[in-house]
Amino acid sequence: MHFDLTEDQQVFRDNVARFARSELAPEAARRARASGYPWEIAKRMAELDLMGIPLPETDGGIGGTLVDALIALQTVAEACPRSGDVIQAATSVPCVPLLNTAPQIRRPAIWCRSSRAVP
Repeated sequence: MHFDLTEDQQVFRDNVARFARSELAPEAARRARASGYPWEIAKRMAELDLMGIPLPETDGGIGGTLVDALIALQTVAEACPRSGDVIQAATSVPCVPLLNTAPQIRRPAIWCRSSRAVP
């Protein structure tokens, strides 16, 4: 089996890594000790379309693949584990099969992607 990243996936990973090194890594230790949710980082990652990656665009997601979501999660978590938690929640919670109607699916997907939904 072939497990190498495609050229597009490599470019995506490199772009996410640049963001993670410049904007996440410098405050990673502080975020790890903080008791609150890192809303400012959630908002920034939503602006960069790093949230809700594998969800269909019709449901408010990015329309990427699960591999794309995992690339973002791993790359962000390497720089700042707390920020990796944010992506993980935004990727997995809307995918829970308990949401079975289109309006129920769209609502969390829009939350994941929209910086307006983050306080």
